[in-house]
Amino acid sequence: MRKLLLVSLCALVVAVGGSAPAAKKKPTGIRESKFFKVDMDHSKVVGPIDRVKAALSLDLTSVTTDQPQ
Repeated sequence: MRKLLLVSLCALVVAVGGSAPAAKKKPTGIRESKFFKVDMDHSKVVGPIDRVKAALSLDLTSVTTDQPQ
């Protein structure tokens, strides 16, 4: 009797909560990190986000080639 009770209890534990946790879904589409746009489907960097591109651009219109000493 105890053996049957123990077996049924083990079967109940396995059926209710003994299964492996569900796998997390991988994020899809293009997402923005702090500095880049990332294509999560292909794990590739697409390009910089707009505010980084503006901050890193150089304006060389006022630079002269020969500087007076």
